[in-house]
Amino acid sequence: MPAAVSLLGQELDVTVVADGGSKPPQKLNSLVEQGILQSARIIMLGPIAGINAADIEDLFDPEDYLTLYNTACKTSLTMVDLGNDDNRILSRIERKDGKFNHNDPSNWLLANRATVTRNLRPTTLDRFERLIQAVNATLA
Repeated sequence: MPAAVSLLGQELDVTVVADGGSKPPQKLNSLVEQGILQSARIIMLGPIAGINAADIEDLFDPEDYLTLYNTACKTSLTMVDLGNDDNRILSRIERKDGKFNHNDPSNWLLANRATVTRNLRPTTLDRFERLIQAVNATLA
């Protein structure tokens, strides 16, 4: 965000969607304190995903994201392999399978979105709908 402010100037009309829990990180709070960003235009992913701290990947039902990961990375992990904890899906996968390029599943999704979206679970669709509603609510 600070780099974007430097490039675009201080009169930004943006809503920020941020990884994490329910409280914005200090960098975003600093922009609010400087009057550059409105606090009401910061959306944290934790509450939308229903976990303490979330990445955008956590908006997917864990089984949906695991399907994207397995297909993109040509693996065959199961939910049993990942366990039933409330940690971020990326952490759960990396703990079992090691570090991976997080762009691979998203690139695969973009290339195959027409067929993938038909099979997404209601949990995934609900979370993304809530995110879109939250963003829309910040717009004038």
